[in-house]
Parts: sequence; C-alpha cells; structure tokens
Amino acid sequence: MTLWLDSTNHDKPWYTGTKSDVIDKQLLAIQPPAELTRVPRSVKERKYWKASEWRSFLLFYALPVLCGVLSKKYWNHLFLLVFGIYSLLQEKIQMVDIDNAEKALKKFVMEFEKLYGKDMMTFNVHLMTHISASLRNWGPLWASSTFSFESFNGTLLRFFHGTTHVQQQIVKRFLKWRDITNKADKYMNNAKDSVKKLFYALQNSKQETAKSAHLSENVRVFGNPHPVKIPVRHMLAIEDLFGVRVQQGLYYDRFLIDGVLYHTEANTRLQKRNNSVAELADGTLCKILSIVAFNPEDCNAQMSCFLVKELCGSGSQLCRDSDLKISSKFIHEVKESNTIYAVHTQFLKRKCVMVDLKDKMYVIALPNNIERD
Repeated sequence: MTLWLDSTNHDKPWYTGTKSDVIDKQLLAIQPPAELTRVPRSVKERKYWKASEWRSFLLFYALPVLCGVLSKKYWNHLFLLVFGIYSLLQEKIQMVDIDNAEKALKKFVMEFEKLYGKDMMTFNVHLMTHISASLRNWGPLWASSTFSFESFNGTLLRFFHGTTHVQQQIVKRFLKWRDITNKADKYMNNAKDSVKKLFYALQNSKQETAKSAHLSENVRVFGNPHPVKIPVRHMLAIEDLFGVRVQQGLYYDRFLIDGVLYHTEANTRLQKRNNSVAELADGTLCKILSIVAFNPEDCNAQMSCFLVKELCGSGSQLCRDSDLKISSKFIHEVKESNTIYAVHTQFLKRKCVMVDLKDKMYVIALPNNIERD
C-alpha cells in the first residue's frame, strides 16, 4: 500500500496515490459483518490501521475496490496473494488447495522483484514461500493465528496498575474476577433486573437478555414481537417449504445460529454493518429478510424458517491466472433477485461480506466460522 499510495513513488509505474479519493469512496461505503471488528477507514489513515483492518482489506476489499484503479499487471499480481491467503484460511483444506496456494504465493514472490524492484524484496515477502509448508505441519492458518492472543493482551492490561509486581497483580485480579463470576452464577439468578444490569456493567460483560427465546437447539432469537399477519409473498414461500398455509407469525430481526449473530435486512439499528448476507448449505448466496416462527393449524409444535432473497451470480470471474489455472471463485459478482423463498434454519452455512460498489455488487464468504479478528 505504501508503494502504491506514498507520494515518494509518484514517478513509479505502480503509483496510484492520485486516486486515493476514488479508493476511499468505495472503501468507506462497505458495511462489513460483525465478525470484522472494525469498519473500513480511509487509506489516508492507513498508518493507524490495525492488523485486523489489513486482514479485512486483503481478504475482502482489495480486489473489488482496486479493480480499475490499480494498473492491470499489479492488480493481477495482488490477486495471487489474496488467492493464496484466502485458500489457506479455509475451515477444511484439501492437499490440492494447499498446492495451488503454494504455487500462487511462490509466483507472487518471484514476480514481486520484476514489478517493484530488487530493493523491495524484504524478508516478509520471502516468508510467503514458506506459508504452505507451515500449514502442512500445523494445519490451516487460523489454527496458528495470533489475533486471539493479541485480543487477550488487552484483557491482561486491565488486570494491573503500575510497573511493580505485575505478574502477582495479574494473578490476584484474575482469581478475584473468576471468584466473583462463579458466585454470580449462583446468586444473581434471583436478583432484580436493575441489580443484574449494574453487576454486568461493572463486570464489562454481556448478560443473556431476558427477551430471548430458543426456537430450536441451535437457534436463539431476540426481542418480544407480537403476532402479525404474514404477507402473501411470505405465506406462499412458507407453504412451498412446509406444505402448510399460515396466517400469523412472529417476526424476529436479530438471532444467533450456532452462536453466530445475524441481523435481518429489516433491522434498522445497524448503520455501518450488514449482518444479513449469508451462504446456504448448497452454496446459494442470499440476503436474509427475516426469521419467522409460527404454529400451523392442527399442530401444537412451533415451526420456524428464514425468508430470503437469492443473490444470483453473474457467472463471470473477477480475476484469473491462466498459467496456474486458478481464479477468484471465492469472489461472487451478484444481483439481487425479487423472488422470496423460505429455507430451514439449519440450512445456513456461513456469513458473507458484501462489497456493494457503484455499478457492481460482490459477495465474499468468510473463509471459516472459527477465526475472529
């Protein structure tokens, strides 16, 4: 990024610093899901970016945002790095995927000197050639990620004050914190809501809201909605899935699936986030409109489902390398369909990042459901 945007490189063929406003306009419009802890910031503030912001930029934003901004040969070169790292972050990886990622990263390193000069061949660039070997020894990159440790360093910092006897302070405060937490589980159940609220605020922890319900073992919904008449299009979608026609239902716009937080498109409280784009178990990309619970006639058991709009792929590949026979198949150019259909709650696979540019819309699935930045 420094090579591309720093004015000291204004006479270089890769320099794109004059287009930083164009990059910012597209970058700042992106609304990432909650798994990406920081929303995009201006490239003019890149010296303040955290590691998680660089990770998000590399995996999700860089190729769509820099398409047409960065010169073609440099953009194609960037694709090799994005492809390699994204591939090695998958939840499950086959040996052929490791081999393809290794080829892409080695080509990235070999071409780096040709494109940017020998002086730019730093040790970090060289390390790209060893990532696949590390993965063969230790598993996917998320298995050895240091993001979680970095996050807990912030927790440890709150466990001591001053510079003397730091280790002892951390141990004592941790044991006190653990003791209070364990006692709270025993004594706070019968406390007043105001007392619980104060306690959890002092603990800087999130309590399970009373306004929640379990629709199934893996689905928990939030809020306390009143039964409403189900719109005709929703009714037909539900009938197509379950074979029953329902008139009334409970609509929720915030829910957890296997511990992963989603918001529907109807949720208006989120201003800078989009938690409603997902991939289904069959690979279909969609936008979640709502989750609805209902009781069909002559049936005492409550049923539930998602109502979604499909995001139809264009079939075109954003980028490809014909020599290595790889492409950006993980970046999907999509258009929103008008068809609403219902899907079972267990059919949700993973969340996605939507990059909605002026003339095109892209969706990139999170590489895994484990790693958090």
